[in-house]
Amino acid sequence: MIRLRNQFLRHDNTQIMRTPNDKIKILHLEDHANDAEQIARILKKANVHCEIKVVDSKEEFEAELFAFKPEIIMSDHSLPTFDSIEALTILKKSGIQIPFILLTGTVSEEFAVEAMRTGADDYILKDRPHRLPLAVTGALEKYRLEQERKKTEALLLNIDANSLDMICSVSEDGRFIHVSAACEAILGYTPQELVGRYAVDFIFHEDIERTIEAANSVMSGNNMTNFENRYVRKDGSLVPLVWSSHWDEKHRIRYGVARDATEMKKAERTIAFERKRLSDLFMQAPVSMCILKGKDHVFELANPVYLKTSGKKDVIGKTGREVFPEFEGQGIFEFIDQVYKTGETFSAKEMAIKIDREGNGQLTEVYQNLLQQPYRDLEGNVAGIFYFGVDVTDEVKYRKKIEESEKQYVDLVQNLSAAVY
Repeated sequence: MIRLRNQFLRHDNTQIMRTPNDKIKILHLEDHANDAEQIARILKKANVHCEIKVVDSKEEFEAELFAFKPEIIMSDHSLPTFDSIEALTILKKSGIQIPFILLTGTVSEEFAVEAMRTGADDYILKDRPHRLPLAVTGALEKYRLEQERKKTEALLLNIDANSLDMICSVSEDGRFIHVSAACEAILGYTPQELVGRYAVDFIFHEDIERTIEAANSVMSGNNMTNFENRYVRKDGSLVPLVWSSHWDEKHRIRYGVARDATEMKKAERTIAFERKRLSDLFMQAPVSMCILKGKDHVFELANPVYLKTSGKKDVIGKTGREVFPEFEGQGIFEFIDQVYKTGETFSAKEMAIKIDREGNGQLTEVYQNLLQQPYRDLEGNVAGIFYFGVDVTDEVKYRKKIEESEKQYVDLVQNLSAAVY
């Protein structure tokens, strides 16, 4: 059983997916009714599901090309008003790209070759029609594949012409075979100026050795992504590029896509500068600061004031309970756990904390104004806690001494036996 599956209608440069029940639209150019009926029976017997429109004049043929919108044409060679070669010419001028099968009596080999050269896809002798069903389905499949190829080729050409990234292919000996239009914006050279030249001639001299090593690795079968090097532009300036590359073993060609990384490098420098600025601010701040990560409150950062105030060392990577075992029972960890679980900020003034500053078990009472603030990840979940603390121990102790002195003075006055005013 011969059936078309997953075929496409092609007319006016459009494609429509065919289902197995759709009929193939065949325009049959034939002036003998008996021959036309015989062809229809052969196709029906072979289960080629089709709708056939028979015409026998040049005028009808030209009209039905657009009115009937055929998918394939079958044509006798000799007709009263014109022949198959003229029909082929009309089809070409119309711009409609569909298969053309010649159905004729005995012809010479020279004529068959000429017909194929003119544009016929196949020819079938009328006294040997058994190959017709296969010729119809085969020609349609051939045209479908050719249309897909052209569509893919047009898409690739469009990408090649409009891509902001430079797309190129390089021969085994390192010469540019093809370079996309973006090379002019990125390197200042036109594709014609690069094709045939060694790629290494345009690489900044400090990056040549490691670029060659990377290319050899790709040619060994290791696909490469995010490889960075610098090229010398036509005006002599340097441009940083980020490459992805693949090796085609069959054709011995290396394919690459390069992106201008100038803005990315600027952004990286800006981020690095801001990170250093924040780090300097963090480390030089006159208050205690630390960053705890995760539910176990692992120390990620701690500034010098924090370490000096707490008397602790080498805290990075350790949990809060490892660094401050003396906090158990003081309620400190309960406050931190609550901040992590709820995402709500906790603050306190003159909070009394007992710290083992010397690591000898002797606890020193300190007072702090503190703030524990959650920080979140990209999904909005609490990832850790920022801690800010100001040591107010001296102020609290001084105030308490003053309060104690005032109390003693009042008690003294109240207990005197003489009148005092």
